[in-house]
Amino acid sequence: MKKIRVVLAISALFGLLCFVFACNRKPPRNSRKGPEQNAREAKTIIKNDVPFFTDDFQSGVLNEKKWKTTRANDFRDGSVKVVNVGKGNARDCKLRISADTIGTAENSVKYIGVRCLEEVDFTKPKIITFDLDWNHQANGCYLGAAMYICPTVTDKTASGQPDWIKFEYVGVPPGKNARFQVLREIGGNLRSIYDGGWPQKDREGRKIDKVHLRIAISRAGLEVVENGRRLFSTKSPGLNFTKGYAYFEMSSHSNYPSRSIFFDNISFRNAR
Repeated sequence: MKKIRVVLAISALFGLLCFVFACNRKPPRNSRKGPEQNAREAKTIIKNDVPFFTDDFQSGVLNEKKWKTTRANDFRDGSVKVVNVGKGNARDCKLRISADTIGTAENSVKYIGVRCLEEVDFTKPKIITFDLDWNHQANGCYLGAAMYICPTVTDKTASGQPDWIKFEYVGVPPGKNARFQVLREIGGNLRSIYDGGWPQKDREGRKIDKVHLRIAISRAGLEVVENGRRLFSTKSPGLNFTKGYAYFEMSSHSNYPSRSIFFDNISFRNAR
């Protein structure tokens, strides 16, 4: 009995010590935040996650409140149209840009596409995402599929403006593959920001199918991620303007039969 009383006394003392420790323990740092502060932080995260501009083209038509078509130089035929490429009863609408340049002038590159009507403020970092379908080109030689960011407005092509930055896939001869590049025009002077080492490296290009690009851009840095893999980053993107417009364009040299590419799921959001 004496041993039992000793064990019970020790157990009671241990329980009392645990109770005192629990009462005096400081709460975790986050738990001391008031409900209003937690709510403000949650709203901030949600706000930064919501795109301020987006278009998945599921309406089936080009939204004239969001886009203006652009076109420069001569075509035998060219079109910008939202089309449903879903199979069976599935609905999957995308922006299709097409160009036929058979018999056109050989001294000019042809450009066709759309310009976003909303001006984007680049004083704060931005995340731009979009999908590109290269569309299994049988002959993609000198075919270009690009997104420009340009501070000026034109109904022709951003390429003809004195300032822009361009993210582009270009078809590589004999036409089955393509390469990716980032070019920067500043005051009419063109320079390359990224070319993947081409043509010394991967001269034959690589197979391009459907790609998802994520571009993080600010005046202090640039990062491009393709299908979840970082292609490159730099702290010197040369972005010398504070506001600009996005152009999505297709380009082609002369004497090519009809070729089409697709853009989809375009969005712009503020970076965290």
